[in-house]
Amino acid sequence: MERVPRLRPDFSEAEWQAVGRIWVKGFLDHGGMPAKLSLSFILACINGIDNVDAETLMSSFLNYLPPIERSAVEKALQGTMEESDQEDLMDLFTRMGSHSLPPQNGMKSAIEMMAHKATLQEPKFVVDCFSTPVSHVKLKLPDKDSVLNLYELKKPTGKRVMQLLETAKAVLSQREQATFYHLQRCVRTADQAKAEKILRFCTGSSVPCTYVYIYVHGTYICIQFLPRIPHRV
Repeated sequence: MERVPRLRPDFSEAEWQAVGRIWVKGFLDHGGMPAKLSLSFILACINGIDNVDAETLMSSFLNYLPPIERSAVEKALQGTMEESDQEDLMDLFTRMGSHSLPPQNGMKSAIEMMAHKATLQEPKFVVDCFSTPVSHVKLKLPDKDSVLNLYELKKPTGKRVMQLLETAKAVLSQREQATFYHLQRCVRTADQAKAEKILRFCTGSSVPCTYVYIYVHGTYICIQFLPRIPHRV
């Protein structure tokens, strides 16, 4: 699921700008990316709200919703809703400030308005605060495709996490090499949820951007735990 920053009474403009600078520092120094934040929100911070296209907005909104509501919205857009889907969709519309469902011919525009409100309008204060520090990443992220590619690279798949594993010793014994191989195989076959947990356990971050050093002693494995750094989501 994608997330959107929420306003907090103890966070003023200065605090939100500081958060933006931390993100920029993590990106420029370590390649870190808050890849769980809404893609439309990130694009708005970099290029402005008016430059977020409808396709990206709807995709981000669907990823922002929990699975039940996401399914109801997808069926509403396809015109294949059942009674239970209407109830779930009504709950969503009510939460967004509407008390009735629109007719089918107005469903798409109504959902687009909800998407704009949830992912762009409500966090607009944060977007404005982030825009100044985030302007420093425009050279590396000049357009939508560059951001999309970076988002894809930051997904912690088993293979990507496995490639981050490095042994602290340059030369391993046969027994140590076998132990390290079994660890690599275990990590490589992990699904995305497990790979993310492994990465967070080792680095404190769910975004792959640093190596994990492994100490192998016979059949025992020790992990060099790294301090939490600014790119943590």
